[in-house]
Amino acid sequence: MTTGVVGAGTVATVDAVKSPEEELLNLLATQARRLPLAIFGVLVLVAALIYSYSGFGWAIWLGAVIAVLALRFVVLGRLPDMTNRSFEFRLNIAVVLSGLNGVVHASSLYYFPLMSDVERAIQSLILAGLAVAAIATTAGDRKIYLAYFLPIFPPLVVLWATSGDEPMSSPTNLGLALSILVFASVLLLLARDTNRQFIEAIRIRKHQEELNQQLQQALRDAAVADRAKTRFLASASHDLRQPIHALSLFGAALKMQPLPENARDLANNIDESITVLANQLDSLLDISRLDAGVVTPEFEVIDLTSMLRRIGRDFEQLALAKGLSLHLDTPDDYNVISDKLLLERVVRNLLNNAVRYTETGSITIRTRRTGEQCLLSIADTGIGIEESEQANIFSEFYQVSQEYGASRQGLGLGLSIVTRLLSLLGSPMTLESARGEGTCIEISLTLEASGTESMEVTEMMRLEGVSVLVIDDDAAVGAAMTALLGNHGAGVQVATDITGAMACAADMAPDIVVSDWRLGVESGIDAIKRIRQVCGDLPAILITGDTSAEQIQLAHRSGLMILHKPVNVADLEKRIAEAVGHS
Repeated sequence: MTTGVVGAGTVATVDAVKSPEEELLNLLATQARRLPLAIFGVLVLVAALIYSYSGFGWAIWLGAVIAVLALRFVVLGRLPDMTNRSFEFRLNIAVVLSGLNGVVHASSLYYFPLMSDVERAIQSLILAGLAVAAIATTAGDRKIYLAYFLPIFPPLVVLWATSGDEPMSSPTNLGLALSILVFASVLLLLARDTNRQFIEAIRIRKHQEELNQQLQQALRDAAVADRAKTRFLASASHDLRQPIHALSLFGAALKMQPLPENARDLANNIDESITVLANQLDSLLDISRLDAGVVTPEFEVIDLTSMLRRIGRDFEQLALAKGLSLHLDTPDDYNVISDKLLLERVVRNLLNNAVRYTETGSITIRTRRTGEQCLLSIADTGIGIEESEQANIFSEFYQVSQEYGASRQGLGLGLSIVTRLLSLLGSPMTLESARGEGTCIEISLTLEASGTESMEVTEMMRLEGVSVLVIDDDAAVGAAMTALLGNHGAGVQVATDITGAMACAADMAPDIVVSDWRLGVESGIDAIKRIRQVCGDLPAILITGDTSAEQIQLAHRSGLMILHKPVNVADLEKRIAEAVGHS
């Protein structure tokens, strides 16, 4: 067996194509087992024609027909499996059996002179019909077909020319003999053409099989390349996240210190740059989490209008900084059914793209109702998208234009994330765009008659008196955690491995453990399990920079609270406060 591609990324199993010789033997075996009853039924009519002229001859002849059919059924059916024999040997067996079959069928012509012209015509038509069918059952192979053809047609031509109710010189008899001769010639030509088509069809199938094998290999190579890409991105992302994670913590701690105005501006610029880089790494993480299948929507009733107003306020200053106007056109309050966090991520990604690719004009967020659906659209007056590029913009790492620097464009993952999230949410999306005329993306959301909006906690969490055990083998991260959490009033001890963590736990009785995933040869999951054996089921947060689908799945199966590097400082504070009951 071999495989052939039947769809995008889909491989189906098909029969391997053999040589023309082997395919011919397979055809003979198939037909010998498929047609005996039909042939026997036709030849019973011939036996009925000769019944009145043969005594018991009809029974003997019919017995010979049955014997040959049985022999062909058994022997031809086994020819494809006789691989220890040469093809020539097996072909000769098929030729002998075909000739024997033709001789038996033609032997009924012994009674031809005794019949009336009508009975002769019927007998001739039956034999001619079997000869036509034999072209298909033998694929017109010259040797096999002639072995059946020759015992029938030469005697039939002679008998029509020399027998009949009228004298031999009768134009009718000679005309019939000539007609049969012409018909026989046509059959030979048809057999030749059929054999050529049979061989050509096998050649085409063989070529298709080779193409399928090449395509299958290409798919395997693509799959290997994709896995290599995923491993590279996961490894690179983890290695980059570690120092950025520490830098983010140090930056947050620095901003909390009393600084001169110029130093505060520098600190803000540093923090902004870290945020841009963290957002790009988060895009890689989002793709990995979606690939891992660990993103599960939690549907609820959302006050869409309030959400859009809040998001609009967040983007208003960004738009104004580029000289753009941001309009919110929501004439009615709409409550929709969706996942609040995922939908907000979609809207923010789309708005971020709109601001990024619009240099002059405006951006409009609009909602309208159609039936049971709310249509949310985000339109801009930006550079627009060529029709030829519109099918590609939702692919990973695809960037629609090089007019802006790579640092401003990001990694080209935003719209890929959007389409995957909307697929999870079951919300269709349409795109309308033209080069130089802007872009409008519209999302269809399911309406709900009433609902409430989940309010966000935006105030700064305070962690006075909370004992935090930090486990991280990176000294810079440990120092940054100590500075950050200490500024919020928490007591912090740092351990670099499980042994040190066990000693710290015995000394401080922590309220919560914050552990890195990778701790040399051991993992943060192992460390948390060991500490819980001593300190009870205390809260714990696992921080990881891994973005491979397998590692993300493993982390979520642990049941621990997961944060991804570089950790958002406000999110870290909130999670710690909630875990220890200070929210």
